[in-house]
Amino acid sequence: MSATFYVPFGDSELINGARNFRADGGNRTVIHGVDRAGLATLGRDDILYVIAHGRYGSGSEIVGEVKGRVYGKRRVTMTASQLGDALVEDGLPKNFGDLRLIVCWGGYTGGDKAWGSHTLKRKEGDAPFAGQLCGALKGRGYQRIIVTGYRGTVSFSPREGGPTVSSLMTNLKPSRLIMETLARGYAGGLRPNASGALTLDDDSRTVWH
Repeated sequence: MSATFYVPFGDSELINGARNFRADGGNRTVIHGVDRAGLATLGRDDILYVIAHGRYGSGSEIVGEVKGRVYGKRRVTMTASQLGDALVEDGLPKNFGDLRLIVCWGGYTGGDKAWGSHTLKRKEGDAPFAGQLCGALKGRGYQRIIVTGYRGTVSFSPREGGPTVSSLMTNLKPSRLIMETLARGYAGGLRPNASGALTLDDDSRTVWH
C-alpha cells in the first residue's frame, strides 16, 4: 500500500502541502498538467489523496491559485466532472478504489452554517463534492471507487520545507480537531451501518460508494 497525493492545479501552496505529508511506506506527489500519466502505476490497494481548497459559497467546486496571465495570481475552479476528466487524463486505473479528498467541507452534508467570519453555504441533503466526484467516476467506469470527504476544514503545511505532517487534521468546529491517520486503508475499516451498507462514515467524514 502506498499514498499518492494528487494536485489538480499548479498551486504552489497545494503542491508544498502535498509534499509535506508523510504516510507509512512513503508517498509521492502527482501534479495535473505536469505529470501526465502519473497515476497509471496505482495499484488496487493504494490510496490517492486529492488536495485542493474548498469554497465557502459552493459545494460543487474546488479551488486553487495559479500564476496570473500577466502577473500575480488568479483563482481557478474545477467541478467534480472536470476533476474526473483530469484523473482519467492522468491515467487513474479503472480498478482503483480508495480516493480521499483533502478539501475543506468535501464531505459536509448539512445546510448553511456560520464558519468563523464567513457563512458556509450549502443546501441540506445535497451530495457534497465527495459524493459528486464518486458519481462522476462511477460514470467513467470506476466501479470500485470509494470517495472520502471530510465534514470540516482540513489542515496542511503550505510552506516549502515546512513541518512534515503525518496525520490529516480536520476541524468540525473551530474548536474541535480530529486526527485521521493517513495510511489507513478503507478495506480494513469498512463496517455496516444501521441499514447494512458498508461505510466509513463517522463524526469527521462521509464516504461515498
